[in-house]
Amino acid sequence: MILGRDEAFRVLRTWRDERALLFCEVRSRFGICRKLGRLRGVTKDGVVLRSDGGFREDDFVLDIRPTAVFSRTRPPRTLPDLVRATRSILVIIDPRSKEDAVTFSEVIETA
Repeated sequence: MILGRDEAFRVLRTWRDERALLFCEVRSRFGICRKLGRLRGVTKDGVVLRSDGGFREDDFVLDIRPTAVFSRTRPPRTLPDLVRATRSILVIIDPRSKEDAVTFSEVIETA
C-alpha cells in the first residue's frame, strides 16, 4: 500500500512512541547496511535509530529526501523464521535511483 509522507512519518512516530524494535536495511549502489534498534528521534527530515543491546549504543541518522516514496506492507507468511517475526514493514524508496531503498521491519518481541 502506497503511503503519503505524512502517513509514513505517523507510522515512524508511532514506532518511536511505542519503542518498537526495528530491523533497518539500507540498500544503495555502495552496498547494504543493516541495523537493529529503536527510533530515538523523528523529525520532518529523517529519523535517528539507536542500536538495541550489544556492547555499545550508537545512533544511525537517516535523512529522508522530500522526493521519497513510501509503501507499507505486512510480511508474507513464507519468510524464514527470523524475518517472519515481523509485524509490518515500511519501505522508503528514492525515485531517482532504482538501487536506493530503506526498509524498516517491526520485530515482534517475545518475553
